[in-house]
Amino acid sequence: MAEHLWTVLCERTLVDTQNQVISLVDIIETLASKGLEQRVEEAKRIGKKGAILETRLLLVSWWYRDNPEEKTVQARFVLHTPSGEMVMEAPASLDWAPDSNMLRLFVNLDKIPVAEFGLHWFSVQRPKVLKSRTRWDTVARLPMSIEKV
Repeated sequence: MAEHLWTVLCERTLVDTQNQVISLVDIIETLASKGLEQRVEEAKRIGKKGAILETRLLLVSWWYRDNPEEKTVQARFVLHTPSGEMVMEAPASLDWAPDSNMLRLFVNLDKIPVAEFGLHWFSVQRPKVLKSRTRWDTVARLPMSIEKV
């Protein structure tokens, strides 16, 4: 089974094509947008849960496999509000290269739903197959604060 090593939220990456070394640029810990508070309030006033924040974010996740027979890594990234509500789910799947035990998953996030402000959490999850169903186990959590401007 694939092992999660790390996941980072950033704006962009640079990858050296010769040696595949990655640089994570503009690591994100906080999001804020002028007028977001008013957009959230207006959305709630007309019966919606919140507003959408347009972003250019990237979740970069690094995985390891100890079983070369494993063909695909599956994961999902779930965003939880400060009150614990799940507001976004981003599934990801990628085939392992035959000669590699390391793999990077890249998930583009161009929209973040905002219903409340404060500390949000991205959960990194992988599937665990049980007798007749699949359960998603959280293997890491990343904090992200959404603040009023």
